[in-house]
Amino acid sequence: MFKKLSERVHFIGGRMEVTDWIIFKLVLAIFGIIIGMYFADFFLQYKAILWIAFLVGFIYMVYVFFGDLYEEKKEENMETIEKGEENNVDKQ
Repeated sequence: MFKKLSERVHFIGGRMEVTDWIIFKLVLAIFGIIIGMYFADFFLQYKAILWIAFLVGFIYMVYVFFGDLYEEKKEENMETIEKGEENNVDKQ
């Protein structure tokens, strides 16, 4: 059942446009604000835990978005080094 649900969500997500994602995230943010209004006293008790969860999630997302750039740059540097070593071997 979970696999079927996962496939369905992946299929729907692949069809969504950027504006659809913006609206979806905006709706989720508004829903979070509404929940926070009604349960403010409850959530204030867990303020530190919520901040930690936010920061961990934020750092993870930064890695997901920009981690590939670091890996690509690292691979380019390794290729440059390898080409340089090959040129040195050829000269000898």
